[in-house]
Amino acid sequence: MRVLNAAARLVCRLPRYCHITPLMYDLLFVFKAIHGIAPSYISDLILVKPNSSYNSRSSSAGILLEFPSRKTKRTLSDRSFSVAAPTLWNKLPRELRDLEDFNSFKQKLKTHLFIEAYS
Repeated sequence: MRVLNAAARLVCRLPRYCHITPLMYDLLFVFKAIHGIAPSYISDLILVKPNSSYNSRSSSAGILLEFPSRKTKRTLSDRSFSVAAPTLWNKLPRELRDLEDFNSFKQKLKTHLFIEAYS
């Protein structure tokens, strides 16, 4: 588990002693919210970007999240779920964002973080 935490810190460029558990929970909650298995108060905090037909590059990018419409300052609001979730989710590769199965997502997320940390 320590190796996974170190990998997640490295990939997300977090300080060495930063707690990684919130990051992992955020990504798992985002997955659940997108697929309708999270509580509604979590699902209400994120917005999935609609696929645009005029921009072929973004339409093939998989599931992406929109950022909140209000302008946020570099303060605690940057760490709120509604801001952190799109930031973290949109950094994931398309293969992870397009997965439908939760257990498969968890497994591939760990693999992705290991590969990113040690490559």
